[in-house]
Amino acid sequence: MAKLRTSKRRERRVTQRARELYRTGSHEKICRTSENGGFLVDKALAEELGLLVLVNMPDIDGLIKELEQNL
Repeated sequence: MAKLRTSKRRERRVTQRARELYRTGSHEKICRTSENGGFLVDKALAEELGLLVLVNMPDIDGLIKELEQNL
């Protein structure tokens, strides 16, 4: 089993501004590629979350749930 490098992991920070960016606009922000995986396609949202654009995330559902809190 492959080990994950901790240096490549990024901690996401879900701020109120990130939630506003997720709610507003009519363009695609997150692309789901599998049952619970996907990637961010919105550059402004990715920067606010402290994540990279177009990098596969195995648990995108967790991020979506955090962004939808306090709506």
